[in-house]
Amino acid sequence: MKRKKIIGIVLIVIGLFCVFGAFSVNSGAPETAEVISNAVYVSDGKVIPENEGKVVIVPGMLDAAPFVDKETGIALSSAVAFRHVEKLYIEEETEEDSEEKTEYWAWKTDMSAFGGEKKIVAPNVTLGEFAVAEELLQTLSANQKRTEYSEKELNQMGWSTFTDDGKTYLYQGDWMPRDEDDLDSVNTLLDKNAYRDYVGTYRVAYDEMDGDREYTVVALQKDGQLVRVPDVTLRAIHSGHLTQDAILENEASSAKGGMITAIVGAVLCFGAGAFLIVKKEKKTS
Repeated sequence: MKRKKIIGIVLIVIGLFCVFGAFSVNSGAPETAEVISNAVYVSDGKVIPENEGKVVIVPGMLDAAPFVDKETGIALSSAVAFRHVEKLYIEEETEEDSEEKTEYWAWKTDMSAFGGEKKIVAPNVTLGEFAVAEELLQTLSANQKRTEYSEKELNQMGWSTFTDDGKTYLYQGDWMPRDEDDLDSVNTLLDKNAYRDYVGTYRVAYDEMDGDREYTVVALQKDGQLVRVPDVTLRAIHSGHLTQDAILENEASSAKGGMITAIVGAVLCFGAGAFLIVKKEKKTS
């Protein structure tokens, strides 16, 4: 019962953090709105000396020249990409009401080869005449599975492509284990332990950005670069070609949603924590 009381106290502490979060979001909203309202809207993407050190709003297409992921030799052409690396493991499963163990294989995320799972940011991304700082690009998501690769890319490090569960994987071999069903085909063709030869091998897949999407960046102009606005919490990159008013609406909606989420979280934590503590006190009295 003591454990429940401790959990209750922890939940109440979490609830207090949620209240603090809601207060922070609410108190910071006016400052964020003021920064956006006073920002310079640069519709043509030009770097103007008079805007140096000012917050600017720049709509346009993010342009990233192709660059090579040095870990795999694969060329990436979007502003950000996400590299997935998986390793093939042997797993054991004990059947119910029996001590008999069944072995099966499973692909699991691995960080020890090809740089592991990682968001990769292009080195020279531009928006109009502006260079875009990596710290801003890190907020973007890769939203499209990479499915096409050139023969040159594949030959560079001996890759082959295979599809598993709708995703295209790179694999350094003529055959890639895909799921447990493949075990039967391998055992039929070779021997019952043939799949063990593949355990410990790796496969790689990429997600990239949809290259046709437009963005609007809210940032500080510094030496021809768009960098994070210091000391202000705001969303730096918005999807689409947005007006200043639309960005203000986005920020207001985001702040309201964040505050509501924090308040609901606080109420749930307080309620659950109080319940556990009170329940403990009733049972020990």
